[in-house]
Amino acid sequence: PFKTHDIMTRGIKKAEVESAIAKLTEAKEIIDALATQMEEYFEERSEAWQEGEGGDAYSEKMQSVEMAQGWTEESIELLEELIEG
Repeated sequence: PFKTHDIMTRGIKKAEVESAIAKLTEAKEIIDALATQMEEYFEERSEAWQEGEGGDAYSEKMQSVEMAQGWTEESIELLEELIEG
């Protein structure tokens, strides 16, 4: 990990990293809400739908959203490490 001093000497401004963290945090909140809505939609469908082609296709989409959740969370953590040094 970079130290705060290293960030400044490499042309990366702490304020820019903090701005990126804020934007990623906002994106993560939106993605989290989407994941919740998708899960609720899935659960409201019949068992036959959930186990059929429609449910399978929808489950794949839900997995993509879960991956996006993980990516944004990991990105936030990595950027926080940059400024915490």
